[in-house]
Amino acid sequence: RTQGAGIADRKPDVPVLPSLEESEGEHAVGAPQTIAEFLRNIPVFVGLSPEMLKQIAELASDVSLHRGEWLFREGDPADGVYVVRVGHLEVVQEGSEPQTLNTLTRGAVLGELALLSDSVRSASIRALRDTEVLKIGKAHFDSLLRSEPELALSLTRVLSAQLQASRAIPVARRARPVTIALRALGPAVPLLDLAD
Repeated sequence: RTQGAGIADRKPDVPVLPSLEESEGEHAVGAPQTIAEFLRNIPVFVGLSPEMLKQIAELASDVSLHRGEWLFREGDPADGVYVVRVGHLEVVQEGSEPQTLNTLTRGAVLGELALLSDSVRSASIRALRDTEVLKIGKAHFDSLLRSEPELALSLTRVLSAQLQASRAIPVARRARPVTIALRALGPAVPLLDLAD
């Protein structure tokens, strides 16, 4: 391509395909997932009643991060608990030589330890790619722990499991990718069927 060529003069590299909703035939249709439905599958919240999950969902707020943006930094006051909805974060120990301690993807809960211990953040969290997280503010989380013993018990179990796992894994490894893109090499490729 030359720089002088206008956008209208160019032929598209990829054939224009209909969306799944516009295409004919039977194709998978994605249904939006509510926050309560999402939380139901997170280990910390497993076992909570639908009413409690709905209450937590109503207290949660959305936080969007761009690649390279910090969620919080080491030494910051603990302002809430976060749950990764979509994206990829890294846990960084800052200092003269920053070190990546772990990476976190969908379903990871972070920041709860600083709230429970009433301490500052022990590490920094940075987005490796555009990421969406749910935040449950400190006051709301404290109130939930007081009113819902099952949440406190579940949190204790999850933290215990994390502590045991951290002793067994000496080196943090990146998680397997959870986002997949498909691109047709030509108009004859049945891309929508492959996607389904």
